[in-house]
Amino acid sequence: MTTDGDGVDTYLRSFRSEGGDAVIRIRDAVVSLVTATPAAATPRPAPRPSQPAWSCSSSPTAATPRTS
Repeated sequence: MTTDGDGVDTYLRSFRSEGGDAVIRIRDAVVSLVTATPAAATPRPAPRPSQPAWSCSSSPTAATPRTS
């Protein structure tokens, strides 16, 4: 808790979460947002290529449907 220049008690609080960082101020029973910074986006892995619904046998001209 600190006292502002005009003598009013002020409480500052910072929060960190998965969503980012925030700072609030409580003064005269009023809560105010001071700053809010979103968390940096984490890179997502590239999607895996989908597997074809068919497979080839040893013969280059034959294709059979996949059963599972």
